[in-house]
Amino acid sequence: MPEAITPTPIPPGSTSYTFNTSGVAPASGVSGVYAGPWAVETQELNIEYYRVPIVTQYPSYTSLTLSGPKAISDTLSTTRLLYKVNATYKMVKSYESFNTSGFSQPQTFEWNADPQDTRGTAYGALTTSANLGPAGTINTVQPFYRRVPWDDTLHTAVTQAVTVANAGLYKGAFVNENAGTTIEAEPVDLEVFFGEMDVSPAKNKIGATTMANDNAIRFVGPAYAIPGAYSPDKESANSIRNFINAVGDHLAGAGFFKIIPTMNTVNSIATRPVADTGVSNYDKSRHIF
Repeated sequence: MPEAITPTPIPPGSTSYTFNTSGVAPASGVSGVYAGPWAVETQELNIEYYRVPIVTQYPSYTSLTLSGPKAISDTLSTTRLLYKVNATYKMVKSYESFNTSGFSQPQTFEWNADPQDTRGTAYGALTTSANLGPAGTINTVQPFYRRVPWDDTLHTAVTQAVTVANAGLYKGAFVNENAGTTIEAEPVDLEVFFGEMDVSPAKNKIGATTMANDNAIRFVGPAYAIPGAYSPDKESANSIRNFINAVGDHLAGAGFFKIIPTMNTVNSIATRPVADTGVSNYDKSRHIF
C-alpha cells in the first residue's frame, strides 16, 4: 500500500515548485488472515498543463506572453489552461489475504508549478500551494483505494484508462470555389502543437498559420480562466481544488477530446472534433485536499 506522504523540499533557486496537499495517513491493509475474493477499486488522475492567452484577434505578432500580445490591434481578454489528462479507474477481483476485513483511502494530489511559461517568460515567484503557475503538472500521489468483499451481484471487473485533452485540434473544412467542392476537416495530433501559446478561439486558431485549411482548435471542459493578464496573486488554493474536481466531473461525463480527436460529420463530411472520451466510473468525491 502507499507509504505516508511527506512534503518535498524545494532547493534554493529551483524553477519548479512542488506542493503537497495530502496529510492523509497510509492505508493499513497488508497480507494476513482475511481471505478473498475482494473487490478492489483504484482511481488515479494526472494532468499536464500550460496557460495560454486568449486574445480578441488572430495573433499577428511574434512576441506573445500571458501579459498580452505585442500588437496594438490585439487585446488580451483572459488566460486559461490547455491540458492533457491521464486517468485510470480499476475494479479487480483479488484473492489475496489481508489482516483487515476491508478499508479505503482517499485520493490525494500534488502540483509541480513552473514559474515560466512555455516561451520562458516568468511572472513572479510561486511560493505557496495556491499557485499552478504558467505551466506544470498535477499528479496523484496517493491513489484512491477501496477494498470490500466481492459480491457478484454488485461488482464487475473493469479497467478504464484514457489520455485525453480539453483541446481538439483539426484542419478546418473549407470550400474550394474553383472546383466547387468542400474539403472536409481533418483531425490533427495535439502532441505536435502542445506547448504552443498562439491560441485564439475567437478565430479558432493554434499556431502561427494563416493558410486556408490551417489548424483550428476547440476547447471543452474546465478552463481555470483568469481575467486579464496572468499574475500569481490572482490564483487561490480553492480555485485549484475546484479545477481538479471539475476535471473529475468532466471525465465522468466522457466530455474530453482524444489526443487525435474523433471528428463529427455532417452529410458525410467531417466538420469538427467531438468531445466523446472519459472515464465513466471516475468520481471526484474520492478526492481529498
